[in-house]
Amino acid sequence: MENIGFIWKISYTVHIVLNSVLLGMFFTFLIAPKKILTEEVVSSYLKIAAVFLGVSGITGIILLTILTNSGLEDLFSSSVGRFILAMMASLFVVFFTLTLTLLYKGDEVSMYRKLFFIMFVSYLLVYLIKGIFI
Repeated sequence: MENIGFIWKISYTVHIVLNSVLLGMFFTFLIAPKKILTEEVVSSYLKIAAVFLGVSGITGIILLTILTNSGLEDLFSSSVGRFILAMMASLFVVFFTLTLTLLYKGDEVSMYRKLFFIMFVSYLLVYLIKGIFI
């Protein structure tokens, strides 16, 4: 049981730190000047963000597995379960938008800003839901 607690702490710490880094990265590119929002710069940072998002998703799956093994079977029955569903929905939105941003081959700054806005608001809403309802 001590090993599960250790895995929980490590996974939760990595998950929260990576989500914070991603939130900061998306906000930085949202307010970045036009000369930074070029295809080369954005695509290199988005590849890093994709790795962070993948590791965050993996740690989220580990955390969800530990929660379901400790008695949280119905995600709709508690506020923690509903928050987990909101996190999963946000992860899918961010992953889909990140993929679209990686596939976009243009230098239109307004398009990059819109895509970063979607990713930033998605993450921000999850943290606001967590702060207000849990």
